[in-house]
Amino acid sequence: MMRCLILILTCIIVLLDANGKCKNKVDFYDDSIRERICMDSITISDTLSVAIYYEYNLFDGFMDINTLHRELVVWISGKSYIFSDVFDNNLLNVEYLERTSNNGFLIGKESGQACKFDYQIHIELIKNRICVRKISLRSKCPVMKERKRTIKFKKNKCPLMSFDINIIETYKNKYGI
Repeated sequence: MMRCLILILTCIIVLLDANGKCKNKVDFYDDSIRERICMDSITISDTLSVAIYYEYNLFDGFMDINTLHRELVVWISGKSYIFSDVFDNNLLNVEYLERTSNNGFLIGKESGQACKFDYQIHIELIKNRICVRKISLRSKCPVMKERKRTIKFKKNKCPLMSFDINIIETYKNKYGI
């Protein structure tokens, strides 16, 4: 009985997620090891949609969401692809998704209080390959001039499956942003 109640509550929480965006997708999935819940999703086209999933556990009827373990799930013509190296482990600010074109989207993140830093990873579907097209970096502090930098990649030269979020920090240090 208690397990049934927990399952019902979980489904309600999933359907009433923070952004109200995940209702029309597979709202959570179980890979037999960890359970996950959708926190943001967008539909790009009839054949392309993406979502951010968080791992969660149930303890005594309460859901404990693990924001340290996030995954990007991309659906192309009904087939799903899972990427876990596109998010950093900073708990203060979480990533968001935004549609950019009929075959593209971005993962963005804003962080900081007085001094702000944000990045956007622009991703496109090119010939059925999920590729990073560019990374935009920006920092702004009250006493300093705003700094911006965009790193562009050639088509098919940076597949998302080989992308590592640590490259953001590398570019940030390289360009003094």
